[in-house]
Amino acid sequence: MDFGIIGDILFPPACVACGAGVGNGVICGPCAAGIVRYGTLFCGTCMARLPMNRKICHADAPYLLGAAGPYDDAALAALIHALKFQGIAAAAGPLADILADYVAGRLRLDLAGAIATPLPLSPKRERSRGFNQSALIARRFAATLGLPFEEHLLKRAIHRKPQSETMDILERRENVRGCFAADEAHARKISGANVILVDDVVTSGTTFTEAAKALKAAGAKKIFALAAAKA
Repeated sequence: MDFGIIGDILFPPACVACGAGVGNGVICGPCAAGIVRYGTLFCGTCMARLPMNRKICHADAPYLLGAAGPYDDAALAALIHALKFQGIAAAAGPLADILADYVAGRLRLDLAGAIATPLPLSPKRERSRGFNQSALIARRFAATLGLPFEEHLLKRAIHRKPQSETMDILERRENVRGCFAADEAHARKISGANVILVDDVVTSGTTFTEAAKALKAAGAKKIFALAAAKA
């Protein structure tokens, strides 16, 4: 007896955004198609759009920031919430696909050879959640674009409260200060490499900045920080 099929009959899959039935997956076609998509990169320091996908305002920004869409898009936010807070790992698939479409279809960035890696969680938080949501997104994103994927280039050296629980940008900066370090076992892979940091959502950019500092200290050449959504 296939209890999975019985479960689907009794509790048919529903779109995480609108609640409509879906034959397969976690989001219906209309909700997925209606997600607002960005068409530029952003400055990692001031968050300004970069129409030419080049640093034109803060040349010393440690990375180029990419975000596929706005977090206030209800369907995009629903996917992230389902993945991050409801434990629906399958939501990583459409988020990775949206990010891949943004990079390859809209920006037409040539990232050949760049290593994709997720922002790491602390071991305590990953055990609690059951997975690293950024790793699920990054793995599928890399596979879609044919990029190398390394899950453990960075490690979270310090466990602190989630950034979503901080009050302002000053607290956010302090909360992640010194949190990341290059994993010693993979440090040689970072030196001289172009690295793509992947996360689910970017707000102030402070987490990406701290991670980029650790990568730069380990010898990374160029860093792209990519998120499915920008708050």
